[in-house]
Amino acid sequence: MKQSKIVIKCQPNVSEIYSYLLHHTFYGAMGAARLGMSFLFLMTAYFAQNQVNHFLILLLVLIGLLNPVITPVWLYFKALQFHQKQSIITYELDSENVLAKQGNEHFSCKWSSFCKIIWTRKLLILYVSSQKALLIPRREMNSNEGSIRDVLSRLPESCNLKLCKEKFPAAQH
Repeated sequence: MKQSKIVIKCQPNVSEIYSYLLHHTFYGAMGAARLGMSFLFLMTAYFAQNQVNHFLILLLVLIGLLNPVITPVWLYFKALQFHQKQSIITYELDSENVLAKQGNEHFSCKWSSFCKIIWTRKLLILYVSSQKALLIPRREMNSNEGSIRDVLSRLPESCNLKLCKEKFPAAQH
């Protein structure tokens, strides 16, 4: 039995885009490696402060602050810039496909084609590839959130998905 379409019109705000960019940049092993390298640069600067010249210490501190301070600020401005260029997106979801429409552009994808689906506090993130994703703000789901959870929970195990269940609330019946 084919389920009816769920239609969501939305425009992710700056906070939601920023949340996605932070998650994408700092989550997992690469995110830990980025922060670990920053920590090593800061510790090297701290322990070498009396042994090398001040310019080198300053350089080590600046490189150490790159990931924990400078990158988040840069990502915020990137989110702001992306938000200003973006128009309203209409998503049509059913049990088999996701259709995204923005202006004259249309993108259709089967649920089984997504690399990963992440349900966060603010967003449903549908990864089209490891670098690109569709962002559906949960604030725009309104009464459709339960229907979307039902669609996601019924996806077959054979789908090439990594649904982050710890962030995915159980459907309330």
